[in-house]
Amino acid sequence: MTDTQRVPRSTSDAAAGAHADSPAPPREESIVDVLARFARGASDGALAAIVLIGALPVAAFPFLPPVAREFAAPVLALACLGAWGMTDRSLREHRSQRAERARTAPANTYTFVEEPAADRALRVARWALAAIGGAAAIASGFLAMAAMLGTWRS
Repeated sequence: MTDTQRVPRSTSDAAAGAHADSPAPPREESIVDVLARFARGASDGALAAIVLIGALPVAAFPFLPPVAREFAAPVLALACLGAWGMTDRSLREHRSQRAERARTAPANTYTFVEEPAADRALRVARWALAAIGGAAAIASGFLAMAAMLGTWRS
């Protein structure tokens, strides 16, 4: 194969005529992208404050009056956003440290950098927080719609 030949990435790309070096079309930013950018750009103190602001009402849930319990889902989503940002930051830092160790290893040695169990736990926690926070955000939307609709009788 010469340098000028292009190899398709998959059979669907080959059928469409796309090449491996063709640029991807621009993608619109979703709410997930916005939240991830916010969490990744926030300081450690801001993320800790978000977790604290969200976790205190959730911890006090059994002691809250019934009217205030409706706000448990939005603050749980807020706490999950902060905790997700903290775990994502830790995971990114661990990955960059491993990459730096592999990059600075002597050229004549084979360096195998294994993912430690802590990184696997952080990755699982990040996905769990995203799932719990997403479910809490969806529940918040349903609670808001129910409050706006009120009690309808047909």
